[in-house]
Amino acid sequence: MIWGALIFLASLALLYGATMLLVAVLSVRPPKLPVVLSPGLLGHGSETIELATSDGRKVKAWWVEGGDRLVVACFHGYLMNRAEFVPLVPLFHALGASTILPDLRGHGGSDRGPVTFGVREQAEIRACLAEARRRLPSARIVVFGSSMGAAAACLALADDPDLAEALIADSMYARLSEASEGWWSFFLQGRLAPFMRPANWIGARLTGLRPYAVSTLEGLRALSGKPVLLIFGEDDPLIPPSSRTEMLHAAGDRAVSVTIPQGSHGDGRLREPEMYRAAVQAFLTSLTAEGARMQSDECAPEGRARPASGLPREGA
Repeated sequence: MIWGALIFLASLALLYGATMLLVAVLSVRPPKLPVVLSPGLLGHGSETIELATSDGRKVKAWWVEGGDRLVVACFHGYLMNRAEFVPLVPLFHALGASTILPDLRGHGGSDRGPVTFGVREQAEIRACLAEARRRLPSARIVVFGSSMGAAAACLALADDPDLAEALIADSMYARLSEASEGWWSFFLQGRLAPFMRPANWIGARLTGLRPYAVSTLEGLRALSGKPVLLIFGEDDPLIPPSSRTEMLHAAGDRAVSVTIPQGSHGDGRLREPEMYRAAVQAFLTSLTAEGARMQSDECAPEGRARPASGLPREGA
């Protein structure tokens, strides 16, 4: 009887361990979702391009030609692809902006993983921003990232803040450790989430990551003095309220934040589309006005006053 119980428990432990290993492997090498929406379907012609990163990855992207003064570089979130930001392309075009929309590694048409949740995806950020600079050298570049894409952009900007003139970060984590812990609460709606922690540990070993050492706060500090828009969901389990406040303060006095009521992780544009669109439009409009003012006032001997973003600063 005792031996039977021991064998049963050992079998359960082996099954649990094998399940965690499978979950970890699928987390860092997830199945790719098809790209089901393109700018062309919304009436905006696009050019499909292929870029190479510094670590040898091939990146598929769309380039949507608009104006020559502003480029919005859009970086999607985990399990998504370059189609995530396509619904916003008409807004960018109406504001006179060109747009670049890539697939990050392990997603869409780009090379397969492993996915590193923003750490090594910095290479895609740099490749895309370099392409935008090559095409429109005098344009101001706004990085617009969702979740993992926002984190990757912020980590890249920590090393080189001059890659972009402004940042919009939707549902960006402050620390990868918090995000990995909160992911299962988000994905499983709180059920069984505590039992998934071994998968996080195994995933870190598979990718060589140290989640507790990965933070976007340094990138936000590097951007201090530049316009930053942070978008959060009120009930996002990946980003505690204290981390939202910490990120807003780290980004400096030109940062503003918008919190979507009852919003979870990355669903603000779906839950409150008018509020979301208005926040993004106000932010980009202020940048366009600021760019025009700077161009017309190049010879001014004194510094210029900053234009208002049109958004209130939360959490200060």
